[in-house]
Amino acid sequence: MLAIEYAEREPLLFDESINLRTVISRLVSKSKNHAVIVDQGYRPIGILSARDALRAVVSEVEEGVELLEYPDLREALDTPVKHYMTRNPITGEEGLEAWEAARLMADRGIGCLPLIDGDGVFKALVTEERLALLASRITGVAVEEIMSSPLIAVEPDDLLVEVAGLMYQQGVRRVVILGGEGRVVTALDLLGEIARPESLEKLHRGEADPFDVPASTLAREAPLLRPGDPVGSVAETVARHPTGCGLVVGEDGEPIGIVTVKDLMVAVASGDPELWRS
Repeated sequence: MLAIEYAEREPLLFDESINLRTVISRLVSKSKNHAVIVDQGYRPIGILSARDALRAVVSEVEEGVELLEYPDLREALDTPVKHYMTRNPITGEEGLEAWEAARLMADRGIGCLPLIDGDGVFKALVTEERLALLASRITGVAVEEIMSSPLIAVEPDDLLVEVAGLMYQQGVRRVVILGGEGRVVTALDLLGEIARPESLEKLHRGEADPFDVPASTLAREAPLLRPGDPVGSVAETVARHPTGCGLVVGEDGEPIGIVTVKDLMVAVASGDPELWRS
């Protein structure tokens, strides 16, 4: 089974001169976590992830991070994306097998893989969200064997700026909101707040910082999983959910772990390649 069969249907491609504001708006509106930056010959020269975009609009302070002040934020959003992208992205040949793509991405710690032809021209984008679907073929493995734990989490009344700080410092795209309802905030959720014109207008007027509100205001429900659930039975639910994750809850209903699309992709990379050869 070729990796290109699990490529994004509508990958986001941009020239390096496009501004950060435009890329963020498209990431949010299309619910994509990665954009590919290409040169005039459509050869990949960079990747901008949701985490890259978030790092571009916050500054590190002693307590964690804070949103840039309005003049600096406006300047960052109007700056060409080439200044924030990850350069020289890892790529794969268009004939790469799906399990090979998963293993390469897992080994290199990347969330997407541009596929190129012999001339280096972009052909498709394989993402961890798409490769996670392959985990539906996995048998004999329980959720608790692949979940990430302990949780990176905040209380419902903690501010969004604390969520942003955890994402910045821990290198994650999702933070769990404790409180028993199985909710998370994603990097795209935070970027969506920044991309809203009314948020920028309020900042310009010196009014409310969009990150100065409780995390619960942006929290979204994620699928609830049990430790003993078979990975194969939950993979598609997690992979297709807008949050890209499922929360693993104990007998008391409290979250004890999280299964993300990355966890599922790593499980694919660690499994028997024969499962994905046809």
